[in-house]
Amino acid sequence: MLANVVFDTFVKGGPIMWPLLVVSIVALAVVFERIFWWGRERHRSEPQKLEQVFSALEQGNYAEASSVAKNSTDPRVRTIYHGLNHVHSSM
Repeated sequence: MLANVVFDTFVKGGPIMWPLLVVSIVALAVVFERIFWWGRERHRSEPQKLEQVFSALEQGNYAEASSVAKNSTDPRVRTIYHGLNHVHSSM
């Protein structure tokens, strides 16, 4: 019964309903992709390793910070690692 109401409303809307349907499907796909991405990023975070890297950096021990960050799965820690190992080419 509900499907009939939805279909009838869609038909009454005319040809403008087709682009709206396509855009709605794309929007839902983007929302689900972002939910999946944020869930995956949450599982990849390593707050303890990030704290170790920050602690080593505060002490001025860049070699230790680099070695702690080397094989991390956390994107923030990897960014710090790449920054530490590419200081010669940074701005």
